[in-house]
Amino acid sequence: MALSRLRALSGLGLVELMVALAITATLLAAGWCWLIDVQCCALHGATVAEACTSGAFARRLMVCELRRSTGLTTAGVGCGRHALTFVVPAKDVPQPEVVSYVWDESRRVLWRKAPGSYLQERVSGFSVQLWDQDGRLLDPEADGVFADSALVAAARVRLSVTADGAGKPEVATVDVALRECQ
Repeated sequence: MALSRLRALSGLGLVELMVALAITATLLAAGWCWLIDVQCCALHGATVAEACTSGAFARRLMVCELRRSTGLTTAGVGCGRHALTFVVPAKDVPQPEVVSYVWDESRRVLWRKAPGSYLQERVSGFSVQLWDQDGRLLDPEADGVFADSALVAAARVRLSVTADGAGKPEVATVDVALRECQ
């Protein structure tokens, strides 16, 4: 009787303490796995949202600037299968602005005006097609660059951007009629 009273006053025994530690460790491991899973899901959702937002912004900006443009040009990088350069009237200065959209295949980005100012990342494809007023597709030269005559005759531009955002490639195609021909 004295031994059981002493044991009752001494608190937890070694076996009880080990059982409590095992249960605590199991609950902590399960909680940790759940937190890692939630973090991965949130990161995937953020990546998808960022890719969709970036792609939508790029499409809106390209369409807006192409609609305001006064024509295509060979200045800068010129116009080709993977590049588009056009002239946009500037708002505050009399000199028009030359805007280029170019796909950098090695960095997988679509940049605007300068290689350091990319518009969209994770771009796996960018193509430019031009049509004349009769609806005929204008072909680029053998080196992939459009001739001056094709740029003058161009009435409509189609841009296709392929971006990897949600694990699968998404293709966004934009058709814009140039201002001179509207």
